[in-house]
Amino acid sequence: RLNSPDLSLSSWARLFEMLAEAKPKMIFIDKIFGLLLSQNDTEDFVARVQKTGVPVVAGAFISPVDLPLRAPLPVDSKEFRIRTYTDIDALDPRNLAWLPVEIGYPYGPSDKVLKAFQRIGLLDYQGNGYVKLYHRVDQERVLPHWSLHSAQDLKINSDGPIVNGQSITLDRAG
Repeated sequence: RLNSPDLSLSSWARLFEMLAEAKPKMIFIDKIFGLLLSQNDTEDFVARVQKTGVPVVAGAFISPVDLPLRAPLPVDSKEFRIRTYTDIDALDPRNLAWLPVEIGYPYGPSDKVLKAFQRIGLLDYQGNGYVKLYHRVDQERVLPHWSLHSAQDLKINSDGPIVNGQSITLDRAG
C-alpha cells in the first residue's frame, strides 16, 4: 500500500537496487524526479543508485514557459551537445533543417538527485502514436528522447537520426 501519490526516494532506491540485481545494461524509468516528496534522503538516494553500477535513465520535459520555483535542467554536459552526435556544422541551419531550435525550457530531475541518473531523456508524447525524438534547445544543444538512450550508437545527420547504423525516416510530424 502506497498511501501516497509516489514512492519515497528510499523506496525508489530499493527498487533500482532490486532491478540492478538482474544485471541489466540500463534501467529506464519514465519519471522525472523533479518534485520530491522529501528533501531529507536525497544524498542517500544518489549514493544508492550510483552504487548499483547500472546506468539509470530518467525523464525530462519541455515547458513552453519558465516555471517558477523550478530550475531548468542544466544542458551543458556532453550528452546534450549536438557535437556528441554529429560532425556536421550544426550552426549552419541548412545542415539540420529537420531539427529546428524550438522555444521551451527543459525540466528534469531536481538538482538534489540529478547525479543519480547517468542519462536524461525527453518524455514527450505527441499523441496519435507519435513521440518527439529530439528537442533542440539552442543551436548547440539537443535533448534526445528517452528511448534513444538504449542505442549503442546514436548519430544525427542532415537527413535525420541514425540509430545503430540505421537511418530513421522522419515525416513532417517528426
